Amino acid sequence: MKTTLFALPLLFAVAQAACAAPIYRCDSPKGTSYQEFPCESSDVGGATTLPTSFPEYNKEERDRILTREAQLDERMLRRAAMDSAERIARDDRQAREREADAQLAMAEAMSMSAYGVPAGWVRPLSYSHRNATQKRVPFH
Repeated sequence: MKTTLFALPLLFAVAQAACAAPIYRCDSPKGTSYQEFPCESSDVGGATTLPTSFPEYNKEERDRILTREAQLDERMLRRAAMDSAERIARDDRQAREREADAQLAMAEAMSMSAYGVPAGWVRPLSYSHRNATQKRVPFH
């Protein structure tokens, strides 16, 4: 643990020194390249003057933009939640409609006799409740 704590500042110091090294632009027949070491004798180029310090950024503008982005993200999340709820409700409604259609078709199939006439229109004849001597009476 102590070695890591000692090595961490050393690593940062080396990284900072590497960032301060000059950058060389070298133009060759193969193309232009940027490198950390000087160009070969056949290449044309030299050290470039890259800026090492930059102007201070506008903190108010940055905060305003970040606030706008956060509000946009919030609106997009609310819209995604609403779309999800609508999709769930639509799928549920379609499932209920399919179930109701299936039940209606089953009820219609059960109400029809084998000959295509609704079962309630014809009274089946049953001879078990009368004698053979009794006369048949039609159902009205």
